[in-house]
Amino acid sequence: MRYFLRILAWSLVGGAVVFLFKTWQAIQDWDRRIKVYEITSGTVSQLVPNADSTQLFPVISFKAIDNQQLKIRSRQPDNSLHLGDSVKVLYDLANPEDMILVHQHPVQKRNIWLSSASVLFVIGLSILLYQWRRQNRVNFLQNVGQVIQANYHSTQKKSFLGFYFYRGHFTAWHRGRQWHFASEWLIGDPTPYWQATTVKVFMNPSQENDYWIDTSALPQHLLI
Repeated sequence: MRYFLRILAWSLVGGAVVFLFKTWQAIQDWDRRIKVYEITSGTVSQLVPNADSTQLFPVISFKAIDNQQLKIRSRQPDNSLHLGDSVKVLYDLANPEDMILVHQHPVQKRNIWLSSASVLFVIGLSILLYQWRRQNRVNFLQNVGQVIQANYHSTQKKSFLGFYFYRGHFTAWHRGRQWHFASEWLIGDPTPYWQATTVKVFMNPSQENDYWIDTSALPQHLLI
């Protein structure tokens, strides 16, 4: 789990790319159809149930461009329609059987997909930015921080969305008084590895509440 957040972040970004690709595909298909297909109004004249009657396939009555009255069954079910409902249809002039209800075309979902992509991008990139800033802070503290030896005191446990997270608490005598430190959150219980041991705390010399507890001795699967 060492790269838990990184994997999560890139998964979210990947999900955003999938939504963008689906949007692009839908727009391309719509543009292709609109060049050779005709849009007209129709009426739901029949609702045909599937084998187990859980879905209804609407049959649409509409007049073609040559004034021929057609009845075409939709290839996609739509339980939201009722007999007599007015709908827009997109049909192939050369092959009217190739018909789709305008509101069923994937391009109608483009706003939802774009919104989803935006949310996933923002969350994913925010996590990556957080990790980058955290790593820079750790590097800074390791380079210029004052090293304090701290003793293990206790482990805090917290549950979130069915996952358990842990962090260790430490104490140390420094500058004539007792200091309390808390580690970063971990995906596993670090108690067996920190009990009866001391750890290094890298403290910012100009900002005492800015510190980092060395976790290099912990197994990689505990780190987030």
